[in-house]
Amino acid sequence: MEFYRYVLMKNPLTLVGCCIVFLMAAVAILAPVLATHDPVAINMTEKLKAPGAGHFFGTDEMGRDIFSRIIYGSRYSLGVGISIVLVAALVGTALGSTVGYIGGRTDQIAMGIMDVILSFPSLVLAMALAAALGPSLFNAMLAVSLVKIPVYVRLVRGQVLSLKEKQYVKAARSFGSSTGWVICKHILPNCTSPVLIQVTLGIGEAILIAASLSFIGLGAQPPAPEWGAMINTARTYILDQWWYATFPGLSIFITVMGFNLLGDGVRDILDPRSKNKPGAIKMTALLSVKNLTVDLPTGRKTARVLHGVSFDIKPGEVLGLVGESGSGKSVTALSILQLLPGGKGGISGGSICFKEQNLIDKTPQEMRKIRGKDISMIFQEPMTSLNPAFTIGKQIMDVILAHNNISKREAKEHALDMLGRVQIPDPARTFASYPHQLSGGMRQRVMIAGALSCGPGLLIADEPTTALDVTIQAQVLRLIKEATMQAGASVLLITHDLGVVAQICARVAVMYAGEIVEIGDVNETLLSPRHPYTRALLETVPELTPGYRKKLASIPGSVPDVFARISGCRFNDRCSVKKDICLAQKPQLVCVNGNHKVACWT
Repeated sequence: MEFYRYVLMKNPLTLVGCCIVFLMAAVAILAPVLATHDPVAINMTEKLKAPGAGHFFGTDEMGRDIFSRIIYGSRYSLGVGISIVLVAALVGTALGSTVGYIGGRTDQIAMGIMDVILSFPSLVLAMALAAALGPSLFNAMLAVSLVKIPVYVRLVRGQVLSLKEKQYVKAARSFGSSTGWVICKHILPNCTSPVLIQVTLGIGEAILIAASLSFIGLGAQPPAPEWGAMINTARTYILDQWWYATFPGLSIFITVMGFNLLGDGVRDILDPRSKNKPGAIKMTALLSVKNLTVDLPTGRKTARVLHGVSFDIKPGEVLGLVGESGSGKSVTALSILQLLPGGKGGISGGSICFKEQNLIDKTPQEMRKIRGKDISMIFQEPMTSLNPAFTIGKQIMDVILAHNNISKREAKEHALDMLGRVQIPDPARTFASYPHQLSGGMRQRVMIAGALSCGPGLLIADEPTTALDVTIQAQVLRLIKEATMQAGASVLLITHDLGVVAQICARVAVMYAGEIVEIGDVNETLLSPRHPYTRALLETVPELTPGYRKKLASIPGSVPDVFARISGCRFNDRCSVKKDICLAQKPQLVCVNGNHKVACWT
């Protein structure tokens, strides 16, 4: 929850939006209690009275209490806005996922129709549809829903076009799964975040458009206490009775603003990439590795394995660390937890700051308190990471009891709860099982449950899907992402799979021969790579597009030996665009665009 609290505290407008939406919802629910008068009761002896003790917001031309009408009007506006967005989101998601998955002529025709609809201004098209259907609140809601459906169709279709090429989707199809099952089980769960963001932002717009239709007489009809309709009837009196149009107008403004502010906050939480865009919230790094240098003994010699590695991980962020085998990814992870041979003795330079405390200065006893509680790690082979002599429950309970002052009964309950959270079907049976009695996917789920059992702030996942088939890989990755989001934890994901990085990471750091050669937002780094090594890695990814015949590329040579003395760029002997300076002088990691950094002379 650390990241969510950070978003709310550091972005007070999001907190304001939450408060406004909560207040409006409470007003709508408690309208019969809060209203001081019947909202439709006519009393001509009280007509057009100014705000006072008897009528807080004054009265209208029929003597009806404006305060009570606004209170009941919140039910109309919230109900209308939420209903419109839900209908548009459900229909748009169904259409977008279907045409995006099927593709071909169906996709072209459907998107052609959506493009035509989107070419018209939303309000103008909604007015035309509402006029054609006839003036009523239901017809206005239907018109606005129809206008908003294409927004969700395009949003979901774009997600589906990317997701349907993933290996786990292709594997599900190869198993004979139906189109509907593949879409519902494997594709739509990965589309929820952008849809939820659009829903939250869309409610305010829907309320505004529906109120506009009521204002011109195409929505709610008198005597319904709907805010737009109230402003419509107030036009005649706007010069002399200022309160008549002012309070309904303020209600619309405050409600729409509340949903928009809340939508911005939801986007910050659910869209990891938005956290790193220019102008986004700048967060203090949860983990900051600076100029980390590691020398490890190999026989009588000492090999320099890491050469000044530097990167930051912010609260709630997923950072991918990629590179070939031998690049130093796992050594970096082990250095953070001081699990190298000899503990921290191999760290010869730099700093590792976690929550602004340098872990290199910690004693072995202090590090034992941090491991498992504040920083946890998932290793790539769960069978060798789990002790075959003890049950699953025993091993998870040991972690919980080591870091929490609770009884064994409470530890068991917590362990069972964690096994349930990682979607293990029968937690009690798994709790009593031994590692060899579980499948690879189940063992990895157990590792995730154990790693998250004490609520760590940072989860290090070292090749967590290497030994799993593609369908289980997708489930494990989604599980890591969902579990860490719920806990508000950050993730350092070590992998060689760029597809995995593109799927769940906000930023990516490319590592080669013990150095970070490029780091930045995942979209910019993978779509516009600056370092030749990053481009070479991307070119080695197989292209699965039908009819694609280009020969699969490979990177010539191999990662240099740890004993090699290289004065210039460590990639120069494998680089196709090297210059003379690359052989003589080592490039530094410099900023090229925003937070996109690269170490290259070319």
